[in-house]
Amino acid sequence: MKELKSSLDTIRWTASELITGIEEQLREILCVSWRVWKNRKRKK
Repeated sequence: MKELKSSLDTIRWTASELITGIEEQLREILCVSWRVWKNRKRKK
């Protein structure tokens, strides 16, 4: 049972790290996309 809990803790931590990384990248992409859209709108 201890091994199972340890494995689940590792999986939970790894999943959390992956999700956090994906969220950070998505935020960055959205910010860049917003700036591009805003600049295009200004040029028109």
